[in-house]
Amino acid sequence: KARYSLLMSMALDKNYIDVASDSIISAAAKFYEKRGAKQDKAKMFFYLGRTQYNAEDYSHALISFDRAASYAEKADDIFVTAMSHQWLAFTHDRTYNNCKALEHIRKASDCFEINSPRAYVLYAKLSMATILLNMLEYEECKSICRSLWHESKEINDTLLMASTAELYALALSGQNKEDIPDEVEEVALFLKDSLGHICSPSLSAAVALSLAEKERYDDCEAIMDSLSENIDCNGDGIDVVLYDYRIKKKRGDLHAALVSLEK
Repeated sequence: KARYSLLMSMALDKNYIDVASDSIISAAAKFYEKRGAKQDKAKMFFYLGRTQYNAEDYSHALISFDRAASYAEKADDIFVTAMSHQWLAFTHDRTYNNCKALEHIRKASDCFEINSPRAYVLYAKLSMATILLNMLEYEECKSICRSLWHESKEINDTLLMASTAELYALALSGQNKEDIPDEVEEVALFLKDSLGHICSPSLSAAVALSLAEKERYDDCEAIMDSLSENIDCNGDGIDVVLYDYRIKKKRGDLHAALVSLEK
C-alpha cells in the first residue's frame, strides 16, 4: 500500500496533476517515515512536500523538502537532491525569503550540472535569474540571462528564450539608466514580432515606463490603463503598481504616485 501510494504520487506529479490533499501520499508517509531505504524516504518526503506546497502549507513544505534533500544526499541520489533544493528555493520564494531561495537554487543548479539533462540546468538558472531580479541584483541577473539566451537559441527553446528576454528587459528597466528605455522597447517588440510571445503585465509596465522616460505620456497612459483593468494584488500586479508609482513620480505628480502605492 505504501509503495502504491508513493508511485501514484510520482505518476500524478510527472503528468502535471497538482494534488493539494495528502490522501494519496499519506500511506507512504506513515510507512517510510519509520522504515524503508533512504532513497524511498527521500522520494516520499519530496512528494509530501509537493502536496504541501500545492496546499500553500509552505512551513511544512519547507520541512519536507529539507528532509528529502537530506535523505537523498545520504542515498547519493543526485537528481532527487537537486529537485529537493529546487523546490526549497521555490517555497522560500513564495515566502519572500530571497536569500534562502537563492542559496537553494544555486545548490540545485550545481547538482543538475552533475548528471541531469541540460534543460534542468538551464531552467534552474532561469529561476536563479528571477530571484536575483527580485533582490535587485540586476548585473548578475543580466549576466545569467545573456548566457541563457545563447544556450536557448542553440537548443531552439522558444519558451526559455522568451522568459530570458523578459527577465533581461526587467533588469534593464530596474537599473533606470538613460540609454535603457530603447532597449526595453526593443526586447518587447522582439518578443511580440519574432517569438509571438505575449508580454507579461510586468514587462508591459516596464515598456510604459520607458515611454514615460521619453515623455510619450499618451502612449504610456494607454498601456497603464489597459493593465489597471486586469491586475490583482499579487505577483505581476505588485510590479505594475510599482511601475505606476515610478511613472507618476517621473511626471512630477508625487501625490498621485503615493496614491498608486496605497492601492
